[in-house]
Amino acid sequence: MNVPRAPGDLPLETVRLLGDELRRRLVALRENLPTSDPLPPDASLAQELRHALKREPRASFQRLLEHANGLHGLLDLAAAVPREFLGQAWPWFMDVTTPMADFHASDGCSYERDNSLQTEPARPGNGFVAALQSALESVASGFPDALVALVERDAASEQMTVHRLLARGLAKLAPVRPAFAIDYVLADRRRLVLGDLDERDTLALLAAVAPHAGTVDLQRLEMAASVSRRADETDPRRDARSRRAARNLNRDHRIRLLHSLGVERLTPATAARVEQEARARPEALLTSALSLTSSRGSPPQGSR
Repeated sequence: MNVPRAPGDLPLETVRLLGDELRRRLVALRENLPTSDPLPPDASLAQELRHALKREPRASFQRLLEHANGLHGLLDLAAAVPREFLGQAWPWFMDVTTPMADFHASDGCSYERDNSLQTEPARPGNGFVAALQSALESVASGFPDALVALVERDAASEQMTVHRLLARGLAKLAPVRPAFAIDYVLADRRRLVLGDLDERDTLALLAAVAPHAGTVDLQRLEMAASVSRRADETDPRRDARSRRAARNLNRDHRIRLLHSLGVERLTPATAARVEQEARARPEALLTSALSLTSSRGSPPQGSR
């Protein structure tokens, strides 16, 4: 399905028509919002997983986003009028993804996951989310104050996808506003864990901002990365094996974060430790390299 076009194919009018159509569909869904029956108290883990994936209204909001991802011409429109595209599309995206959240991180290690990046089409460069990323990056390059205002307005979001996309925009902004990007990362420890089953968006942002950071800011980033964690090692519900796995997960996570800053920029003691641990666990940096390659490519393909 094509993006609704204004007469004469004028981008500004077309993006307004797109916003009107997206909002019309969202209002229609909200007026007839389905709900799922609650799980029985004795539900098995398999039943819980099936319920989480198919529960309403989550599934209906996901189908709405899938419809938007299927519109043709979104990337062209986002490229033509990126600031106006964000003005129409970004608030709608936040309204749609918030009810999709399923994976709340009770230990405070990460934001709520909504799986909305999974709705992108298989071909790179297509889809609503890809157009949002393109617009965020274009606004970062051409209208940096507009991106700063957007981040300041929506930084309180609890959605992982929102912060992953903000981080991708900030990676483009980093060369001209490094202090702002650094303050964003350090304002919430969960921003050091932005990614799928890794922290690929955090790594890309740190790699983009580190060359432009001053000594004090680099030390702030180094300190935060040195104590960051992806999993709670002290959770009493974990057995010894699970706690050990959590420690290894956090160890690899910290290696990747510190390495993304550039070993040559770290304090000598930290640099020596990172090099030693990277030799002991080379698979951690392999994951880092793959994540950075993915994050720096064209608009994202589907992920968890």
